[in-house]
Amino acid sequence: HSDTLWILFDSVQKAELMLGYHHTKFWRKELQGMCDSLVYNFADSTIYLFTEPVLWSGINQLTADSIHIAIRNKQIDTLALVGSGFIISMDDTVHKTTFNQVKGRTMTGYFKNNELVKVNVRGNAESIFFVREENSALIGINKTTSSDLNIYLSENEVQIISPLKNVEAQMYPDKDLPVEDRKIKGFKWFENKRPLTKEDIFTW
Repeated sequence: HSDTLWILFDSVQKAELMLGYHHTKFWRKELQGMCDSLVYNFADSTIYLFTEPVLWSGINQLTADSIHIAIRNKQIDTLALVGSGFIISMDDTVHKTTFNQVKGRTMTGYFKNNELVKVNVRGNAESIFFVREENSALIGINKTTSSDLNIYLSENEVQIISPLKNVEAQMYPDKDLPVEDRKIKGFKWFENKRPLTKEDIFTW
């Protein structure tokens, strides 16, 4: 859904591009998104999101300057977060006050069966993760910076974080890390705008 939708056809009336302008939202069970402007290229089955794009995949919120989504065999194959890539997931689902975060210059996400399974972060990687026991008791807060970073997920939850090159990491006890230092610069949480049903795409 957008304020304006266009479909452009070639000389034999085959659809080439779909354009959505302003207040664009879309919904499918495994992936939801919003942005100002969207372009869908029928030739290579790629969706381009521009101007404050936001994606949600499971518990993860993904943002960047622009986002590119590649579709293969009617399933999500890869996505690219281009410029100021940022992934946030709520850590504390009870009090909803703590968030696991990853930021980097560019990110490439890989999907399997429409589920995000791996993310490569390239350039100025930063992360904040709340490390917990199996019973959810907080062990500490891990802050890491590195040149690059690989993330591996299972059922949309982060399982392994692998920083690469120029790694600086520190685990802080809960009492030693001030609240203002628990969010990476540029943090924005858009959960209240997430379309949870098909009907929600009509609400901005």
